Formats: sequence, C-alpha cells, structure tokens
Amino acid sequence: MPWGLLPPSSAVVTDVGSGVNLPAGTYDVATTTYHSTTGAESNLSATTTVTITAGERIQIVITPTQAEASLYTHVRVYLRQQSTQSRFYLVSSLGTGGNITMPA
Repeated sequence: MPWGLLPPSSAVVTDVGSGVNLPAGTYDVATTTYHSTTGAESNLSATTTVTITAGERIQIVITPTQAEASLYTHVRVYLRQQSTQSRFYLVSSLGTGGNITMPA
C-alpha cells in the first residue's frame, strides 16, 4: 500500500484558442493531488510539455477514477515557461474532476 498521496494518473494538456496574454513559448505542466482537510499533497506528476504561440491558452483535462477521487479533494496545476523559469508555480486548483483553461 503506498504511503501518502499519488499524483494524478492522467492529465491531457493541449493548446487552445486565443485572446489572452500568455507569452509564446514552451511550457512544462505538472500536477499534484491535494487533500484540503489534511493538507497532504503528492509529489509532482511527470511533466507534459506544450508549445504555444502568443495569446494561446493551455488546456488541462484531468479525469480521475472514482477510486482516485476518493483519496483527495483537489488537483493542483503547476506551470513553468522553459526559457525563463526554473521552478514550477501553482496556477490553479480544481475539484476531483474537471477541465480548466489557463489563464481563465
């Protein structure tokens, strides 16, 4: 039996639409699972890389199984731009199933 929370098993990351001020570039996206009652958070998931043009958004779709969703309350999304950032930054937190577009 694993000790602690595991990162989400699947996240689909794509570039979508326009109309925002996100700079063009290559971004790394990682996720964690988080339990709001205990404050427990998993390690970062494996990173997914997406390249966008200026003004495009990054969409992340996370669909945990029912068994996974019973272990945590939120999925946290971290982002870094490869050319300018060495650390990941928390950009969003969502319930145990969902579809988010960043920036909102």
